[in-house]
Amino acid sequence: MNKKKTLLNLIKNNYTWLLSAFIVSMFIITFMIIFKVTPFGSNSFVTSDGYEQVLPLLAHLQHVLKNGESFSYNWNSNLGGNFLPSYFYYIASPFNLLVCFINKSDIQAFMSILIALRMIVSAGTFGFFLSRRNGRVENSVVYVALSCGYALSNYMCGYYYQTMWFDTFAVFPLVLLGYIRLKENKPILYILSLSYSLYCNYYLSYIVCLSLVLFFLFDKYKSLKDFFIKGVRFAMYSVLAAGMSSVSLICSYIGITKTVSAEENVVSHKWYGNIFEVVRQILAFNKPIVTSFDENESNLYCGVAVVLFFFLYLLNSEIDIISKIKKTVMLLFLIISMNESLLNYVWHGFHEQRRVPNRFAFVFIAFILIISAESFDKLYGIKIKYAAIAFVLSIMLPLLCYIFVDFDSIFTSHQVLYISMVLILLYSVLVYLFISIKSNKKKIFKLLFSGLFVLEIIANATLGIKVNLVNPIYENIVFQFVDEVNDKFLPEDHELFYRYDFSNQEHNNIGMYCNMNAVGVFNSTTNAKPIIFEQYMGNHTGTNRVLYTNSKNYLDDILGVKYIYDIDGTHNYDYDKNYELLSNYNGINIYKNINALSLGYGVKKSVLDYRYVDQDITSKNVNSFVNSISSVDSILNQIYPKYSIESQDCEVGIGDTEYLSLQYEDYDTSTHKTIDVSFNAPYDGVYYVDIRSDNGDLITFNINDNLYKQSIWFNNGLNGLGQLSAGDKVTIEISDNLEHAYQESVPVSELKILVYKLEMNSVQEMVDYLSKNQMVLDSFTGNSLSGNVTLESDQILFTSIPYDEGWHVYENGKEVKKVKVSDAFLGVDLNEGTHKLTFVFIPEGLYLGLFVTILCWVLFIVICIMLHRRRNSSSITDSSEDDSPKDK
Repeated sequence: MNKKKTLLNLIKNNYTWLLSAFIVSMFIITFMIIFKVTPFGSNSFVTSDGYEQVLPLLAHLQHVLKNGESFSYNWNSNLGGNFLPSYFYYIASPFNLLVCFINKSDIQAFMSILIALRMIVSAGTFGFFLSRRNGRVENSVVYVALSCGYALSNYMCGYYYQTMWFDTFAVFPLVLLGYIRLKENKPILYILSLSYSLYCNYYLSYIVCLSLVLFFLFDKYKSLKDFFIKGVRFAMYSVLAAGMSSVSLICSYIGITKTVSAEENVVSHKWYGNIFEVVRQILAFNKPIVTSFDENESNLYCGVAVVLFFFLYLLNSEIDIISKIKKTVMLLFLIISMNESLLNYVWHGFHEQRRVPNRFAFVFIAFILIISAESFDKLYGIKIKYAAIAFVLSIMLPLLCYIFVDFDSIFTSHQVLYISMVLILLYSVLVYLFISIKSNKKKIFKLLFSGLFVLEIIANATLGIKVNLVNPIYENIVFQFVDEVNDKFLPEDHELFYRYDFSNQEHNNIGMYCNMNAVGVFNSTTNAKPIIFEQYMGNHTGTNRVLYTNSKNYLDDILGVKYIYDIDGTHNYDYDKNYELLSNYNGINIYKNINALSLGYGVKKSVLDYRYVDQDITSKNVNSFVNSISSVDSILNQIYPKYSIESQDCEVGIGDTEYLSLQYEDYDTSTHKTIDVSFNAPYDGVYYVDIRSDNGDLITFNINDNLYKQSIWFNNGLNGLGQLSAGDKVTIEISDNLEHAYQESVPVSELKILVYKLEMNSVQEMVDYLSKNQMVLDSFTGNSLSGNVTLESDQILFTSIPYDEGWHVYENGKEVKKVKVSDAFLGVDLNEGTHKLTFVFIPEGLYLGLFVTILCWVLFIVICIMLHRRRNSSSITDSSEDDSPKDK
């Protein structure tokens, strides 16, 4: 009986956060069953970056854990690189380690379950925060509703695929509660929660830290002395929390300095657009933002009632004017930051947001929900006339948005307006009844208010999450086939190391998922230098990606790509006798590149003087590089055929350049342009076409009026047309890509079309020269290798290993100086003769990070002991919670 009573008291004391988590869990489980989300069906939460980046990294983590391989370095993307920055940005959550105990085919289901759990935990932590933020336990069904609003906000509905962010999102309420307790010199919760957040994801935690600084600056202080004392305490414990997770922060920071983002220029001031395009996102049934080129779009919705609560807060005479001004200024500051480039740049860690706008919107959501809770706490004292004014002001918000902008919803703008106004009216009526009736009946209207709020949140979340579900059946089948191909056909000759990749991959990180030593990559923490090299050599690249689409034989040779997988036979290798067809398995052709060079080989010392020549004209870069490493002058020649141009729904102008330069302007945004460019091959030979464009257009190649290939990934890189005979007709169709995530909307665009002919005999001559002095490996592990190389003269040992200061090269036990080749690759300056070399990789900052982390954890334990002793020695118990909870 006593145990039952104790359990009931425990539930009563904690029902706000328990009920919040329970409601969200019931919703998300029901949703997954109804909409057949894995593991209850084939649909998946794992989309976009979650599918392209996090899923492959989890597959790699599983492989490493199960096979005991190196955790520090991986060879599965971008030719190889330090794994720790990727680990600490994408998958550092301790829960991800559970991937070791499941099958590889179940990783997507595992990720969907973790996404659902983070929603549930987020509701619980926010409910815990609201019920304890005033230094005692205060439970309320309204707090339950607001907590559901946090967990099922459009931020979660739109960005849930960014799984690496949501440990931080879930723990953020505990950080805020810890910050409140910190002011009373109770730092334990603050230190632990902030340290956990920083460890799991430094990027979103940077936003958390910036918001904490704002909270501190806008807080209340008794005096200037009080401000400085609390400021020192705040800074000291924040630094300690960072120190406790410094192994993550230091390794991540070093990794960031090598990415493309590290080289961004400081932005200048500009307004992104109409401020009401930001404000409208507070209202219900706007589509959650997943990816967008519109930089002022933001996931702000967390319940329409927060608008009413905000105005009730401003009009409540029991709340002091200073608090009202501070909170209003902070909300306005956050809104303005979502529409102004400089502030936005700071919020995003001094980087420009790309396709995932306003990632700090969760701070606004948490803050306005906190204001709503404070407004509810003081609702007893507000006068009816002020409640009426709050209703009028609340109604004006959707009305103003409707006047100035359209709503982006599955409903019409009219319907969104009506729904918002009706909801605000219903909430206002309930508030009126709550204020005007006797106290013994107020609970009924609190229940009605909270029930309506939760139903609204669930309805919005159902529609928002459903829109973003995917069913990646085809891609999963390809993953399965590739794993089977690797098991059945490779390695053929039991080599220690070889590279292999796809000639036409749709998934940028398939090499990571399938544990292949691949070239392709899509990763925000990847080393930028190899990407830049490949861009100038003709590969299709992006800010943080390499698409090994349309593989080039000269690059396959130089980078040592020995095996090529061609899905559905869409790539033609018939023109090159050095590509041997090994087999076909379930539509995947497996080719062996006989000319692939080893991981290292001797090249001319003039390679140290090589610099990129021309960003647009690939032949200049390729020929210059080939000449710097070998005896060959050129392998790729630009040719100038006569073009025929036709266009539809756009106006085309032709520029005066050595290549075909077009400028086009769309007639009408409701139509879709088509530009056809045709030419006849002037000579027999192997042809490439490069289409330089700012837009992600859909490119279609036809040869002699027959479809050759088509993709949205054929911009800004060489596209192989195979062997053509003189007179063969090539038609390039350039049309709008209707997948708007990749299509920028600009009034006037430029196209550059360049045609090249590859000299096959010269490519073979280059390979023959370089193959004379290849390194032969005698051992290879994930983070070390050794081999022998014999050089006929003083040369640079060029390796296709991306340059990283973490690499150390030894000869006869003595470390030798390494050099950076082409600003991208690891090289060693060697004399004539035979050399036995050992390469060892030790991640930069790892030992320093571990040392600082251990030191700070020891200091934290000492602080805990000192605080415990101080409490025990005091005659007055300094409790952070009242044992008698209050129900509000």
